[in-house]
Amino acid sequence: MTRKTSIFLIISYFVFLLFLYFMPFSLSGNGRNSDKLVHFFIFACGGLLLVVIENSGNKKMLVFLGGAIFLSAFALEPIQGLLKYRVCDVKDAFSNFIGLGTVLLGYQFLKVAKRFLVFSLIILIPFYLFFSFVQLRGVFKESFGIPSHLFLDLLLYFSITYLVLIIGMTHKIKAVFWVFFIQILMLPLIINYLPFDTEYSVSYPVFSYSGTAVAAFLFFFLKKRKVRN
Repeated sequence: MTRKTSIFLIISYFVFLLFLYFMPFSLSGNGRNSDKLVHFFIFACGGLLLVVIENSGNKKMLVFLGGAIFLSAFALEPIQGLLKYRVCDVKDAFSNFIGLGTVLLGYQFLKVAKRFLVFSLIILIPFYLFFSFVQLRGVFKESFGIPSHLFLDLLLYFSITYLVLIIGMTHKIKAVFWVFFIQILMLPLIINYLPFDTEYSVSYPVFSYSGTAVAAFLFFFLKKRKVRN
């Protein structure tokens, strides 16, 4: 990635961030915890931008961007509280750090998982249990409603699929790969028929399979590019 492209992405991100923070509108009335979810996604995007800049090899820009995003995560809320048409909410700042930390920790976990089979297997089991509990109990749907939970489900399917691909394709543990991958593929189709309080719409399989498809595409794209290099 060129320096100009990196600068353009950074400027675009902060323009969008400041627009959402200081424009006179509120998201609190658009669904359960919708404003917290927006804060999560804004800084999750910031985490993704940090990952992109890190892979571009520009260390100075990475340090600058990391400091700016980290500072923004907690400093923008008190500034927002000075405005008559907005309020300062500590929970919003907390959501900012959760979004940023989720992406950065997830990225580091996947990097380590690619190097060490034992680590990938250790994190697979608790993550799969978390994935199963959230899906079968409809945690995201209950907490955030529709359509917000669909995007969180997409992210969750993306993460579990990518981890399973690392185990199956990078570490060549095909038996573990197929056991979990078949369950990932089948769950969106049968979840409404399981004895749990989960009534999902027809959009649920679409978003779930989209997360799986994006994870597979990204995994094989990066693998192919690595072979070329």
